[in-house]
Amino acid sequence: MAACNIYLATQLKTPPFPIVVSPPLHIRTRRPPPPPPPPSAARRHRRRLPMASSDPQADPQRRQHVIVMRHGDRIDNFEPLWVSTAARPWDPPLVEAGLVRAFCTGRKLRDKLGFPIHRVLVSPFLRCVQTASEAVSALCAVDDDDLTATTSAALSIDPSRLKVSIEYGLCEMLNREAIKFPPKDGDWGFDISELEALLPTGTVDHTGERVYKQMPQWEETVLGARARYEQIIVALADKYPSENLLLVTHAVQGKELECQSQHS
Repeated sequence: MAACNIYLATQLKTPPFPIVVSPPLHIRTRRPPPPPPPPSAARRHRRRLPMASSDPQADPQRRQHVIVMRHGDRIDNFEPLWVSTAARPWDPPLVEAGLVRAFCTGRKLRDKLGFPIHRVLVSPFLRCVQTASEAVSALCAVDDDDLTATTSAALSIDPSRLKVSIEYGLCEMLNREAIKFPPKDGDWGFDISELEALLPTGTVDHTGERVYKQMPQWEETVLGARARYEQIIVALADKYPSENLLLVTHAVQGKELECQSQHS
């Protein structure tokens, strides 16, 4: 059996864009709770997960790592008038600084984590896909010397290092607290093929099925979104038990998980 640690990766706004990885978080599941940890490991949560039968070489005692990362800087936070002319005001892209921060965060993940990322799961919102594209490029860079760059432009990558998938269940909290200008017809208009084309060539996994087959329902409550986030993270960890995961998602996810970890 493998133990699973879940972390939050925080992109800081001060150069040189360091990364902070929080201690593992406690995520409630339907499984019976584990016994209380010793004082020296009070904030460490271990969850027993089945190993993938297709990986006969896997160490049955290995630890699975799940990193939760927020998207970079979105344009509507810097250009308030952008919304008034945008065709898709609910789906802002990143500003250039956000792309740089995403790449530098991927670079720090590669340099500091001490374990590889095998799979990246991404919210379908454009800002998350752009963030994932930059982070994945840094994680897949062929030459460590290329990591002195601040963006993925002209970077040589090895796409065999990890796989990327878009997962609806990692989307933004679907209510007016998080999305002030939703589509009037309820159609989010995500073209998955176009979004996948933004990711580094050769990294997209077209074989796997999404946990959420479609977007969650609009006007979910904060408690409903919290339950969704907990459920999707556990479901993805269970779906890929022998892989370390990077989940690229939204700010509310980290906030709710932090709240959950403090009160469990």
